[in-house]
Amino acid sequence: MTPGVAPNAGDVAAGPGVPAIQSTDALGLVRAAVDLAGADGAGGVAAGVVDGTGELVAFLRSDGAPLRSIRIAVMKAYTAARFGRDTAAVARTLQASGRALAEYGDRRFTALAGGVALVDDRGRIAGGLGISGRAPEDDHELAVAAVAGFRGRVGGSGSARAAGGTGVDGRLAAVTGAREAPR
Repeated sequence: MTPGVAPNAGDVAAGPGVPAIQSTDALGLVRAAVDLAGADGAGGVAAGVVDGTGELVAFLRSDGAPLRSIRIAVMKAYTAARFGRDTAAVARTLQASGRALAEYGDRRFTALAGGVALVDDRGRIAGGLGISGRAPEDDHELAVAAVAGFRGRVGGSGSARAAGGTGVDGRLAAVTGAREAPR
C-alpha cells in the first residue's frame, strides 16, 4: 500500500462496496482493549470501533473510565477511519503543515492520539479503533496493542499487510505512522 491519505479521506460514501469491519471483529477489538487496560491496572478506558464510513459498530467502557472518554474514543476511531491513518500521525501532519483540523469542517475529527485505522487484506480502510481514558500517547499504545492482542487471540494468519501496521485476524491491519499531509 502506498503511503498517503486514503484518496477518499474525509469523504467516504456509505453503501455497497464500502469495506466494513465485521461486527464480531469489532466486538473482539473493544473487548481486547478493555481487557488489556484492566490487566495493566493503569485505569479504565473506553474503546470504540467504527466501520469504513466512520459509523459506530461496537463500543465498550470499562469501570472507572472517565465519562468524557465515551465521546473521545468514538471521535478517535472516526478520525482514523476517515483519514486512513492513526490520529497521532494526523496531529503531526497538521502541525507540520500549519493547518488546523477545523479546516476540514467536521466536528467529529480529533487530533488526539489513540485512534488507529483498520485496513482489510486488499488495502482498503475497513474501520477504525479509538481508545480514550488515559494520556493520548498511552491510548495510542493501547490501541496498537489491542489490535495485536486480538489477532493473537483468534489465531490470525498474518496475511494482512499495511505499512507500519499490525495484523488483525488475518483480514485486517492497523495503519500506524506518518503519511503525507491531508489535502
